[in-house]
Amino acid sequence: DWLADKDDPELIREWQAIVDCAAPNARVIWRSGGLETAFVNRVQVEVGERQVEIGHLLNYHSDLARALHERDRVQTYGSFHIAELRSDALLRTSLAKE
Repeated sequence: DWLADKDDPELIREWQAIVDCAAPNARVIWRSGGLETAFVNRVQVEVGERQVEIGHLLNYHSDLARALHERDRVQTYGSFHIAELRSDALLRTSLAKE
């Protein structure tokens, strides 16, 4: 949660690396001490020379994440998130520059 500022360079670099290297429809998971991580959705990444909020590229699996978080034996984190990196959104955003 020390990266909670959406403009934190480390957070931006991390999400940019995920976007750049992920396979189509890759699943991304993260845990947080906080109950909400809405700041993640506002992180700006570059796709095809355009800046896009990462939230527009993610398809969340909130029900699955909630169910798995309830089964967490450690109970250290306030929240657990699962999302797919939408390859269709990446493709549309990338093609829009052409």
